[in-house]
Amino acid sequence: MRDRRKESTMKAIKGWNDIVATNGGGTLLSPGGYLAKIIRVKDKTAETKPYLEVVYDILAEDKKTLLFKEESKDEKNDWKHSFRFYLADESGFGLARYKKLVEAVEGSPQNKGFVYTNKAGAEQTLVGKWVGFVVRDRLYTKQDGTDGRGPDLAGCFTTQEILDKSFPESMLEGRDTRKKAETVAVPDAIPFGDDAVHPTAEETPAVPDLYDSDIPF
Repeated sequence: MRDRRKESTMKAIKGWNDIVATNGGGTLLSPGGYLAKIIRVKDKTAETKPYLEVVYDILAEDKKTLLFKEESKDEKNDWKHSFRFYLADESGFGLARYKKLVEAVEGSPQNKGFVYTNKAGAEQTLVGKWVGFVVRDRLYTKQDGTDGRGPDLAGCFTTQEILDKSFPESMLEGRDTRKKAETVAVPDAIPFGDDAVHPTAEETPAVPDLYDSDIPF
């Protein structure tokens, strides 16, 4: 029996013209702006949590070579330099980010007037196109509970915007998605009357010294 997932083609996106593009999510790249070439777009829209995997290569500083040229020949290495665009619903943040990618590709002069047409399989027309990526660090919790670090796509821009460095520097700030330690809730106390329930000394939470707090003005 053939695997239908391998034969899936992304459908045309409903309401594409109404989506407002936004930047809102491998190989360790330092935080910064990069000129990238899209090598492959893997259609994973048949997954439980549908997404597109955009595999990219980075133009070296000498603007003569691509950093991952040899690695990119083997798709087993794609996880090292790819970003996922989740398309869980047709009006959410994931689609807005994908549209921002498309608009950045359309606006990059190296793509010679490319215009994206919203139709089935349209994601494949992005292959071979140039785009600008702003990358930041992301801290996350590995499956074994330890901390991990990897590149995170902060935003998509035209290649000229990357060359001009006309993107907010705040986008280079790291993103911390590590799981937080669970806190134990203190039982609510009844603050009035003879029936008031008072926490014991061990249960009483520390009261912050309000005079030592920073004045936010």
